[in-house]
Amino acid sequence: MEYDRLFIPAYNSKNKKGDWVSIPRIFRNKLERMELNRYPGEYFLFTKDQRPGLVPVGINYFYRRYAKILESTGLKNSSFKYDIYGFKHSGNINMYLSGVPLDVIQKQNRHQSIDQTIQYLRNLDLFRTSDAFDDVKSF
Repeated sequence: MEYDRLFIPAYNSKNKKGDWVSIPRIFRNKLERMELNRYPGEYFLFTKDQRPGLVPVGINYFYRRYAKILESTGLKNSSFKYDIYGFKHSGNINMYLSGVPLDVIQKQNRHQSIDQTIQYLRNLDLFRTSDAFDDVKSF
């Protein structure tokens, strides 16, 4: 936390590579209120008893909690597919619309290339070619 970043270990990452990611200020403030500095560094942040500890939650823990939210809001059987990646997508959309440079978004997502980041954002409908021409006055 001292350097505004978290380390994602290789064994816990999708691409099997360890790396650092930045902590946005709003999330850092929340983490500070949790007083995480009181716990040993090897503790997992997410545990079943919702406080740092030695045993992490299982692989489907967050999906099951999210499914309960979808059920309670009536969105579980929606024709639109809601999944846990929606949180990642929302964060990336927010970064892009806030003007965060593409190379910073690339690093935060731990993408191999800027092209991979552009393709990811395009899949989120953030690069519509037709929008680029909306402000053209005349030919």
